[in-house]
Amino acid sequence: MVLLTILLMGVIVFVMRFSFFAIPRDWTMPKLVERSLPYVLPAVLLAMLVPGVFLTDEGPLRDPIYGPYLIGVVAGFAVGAVKKDNFFLVFGSSVLAFAVAKVVFAQ
Repeated sequence: MVLLTILLMGVIVFVMRFSFFAIPRDWTMPKLVERSLPYVLPAVLLAMLVPGVFLTDEGPLRDPIYGPYLIGVVAGFAVGAVKKDNFFLVFGSSVLAFAVAKVVFAQ
């Protein structure tokens, strides 16, 4: 079963990566998709961080909700909304805001 899973995952990864080379040269991306691409970074960052902000291992919601995690996510999202194409700036500002809030709240 493990070997079958490894083989299937290899096939899936190969197909996903090969699909970018198999696209015909005259194909163009739909305008709606092209216009929405700059918003992918803030959306993915938010989707990864929001569960860590609001959920804990012990219970369904973090109490209190405000704190270093929320401040880091809000800072990263705000910078990402302004500078959509700079991953390192968004990530760095989020981590910096988290670290400063962690020191200020002494948690």
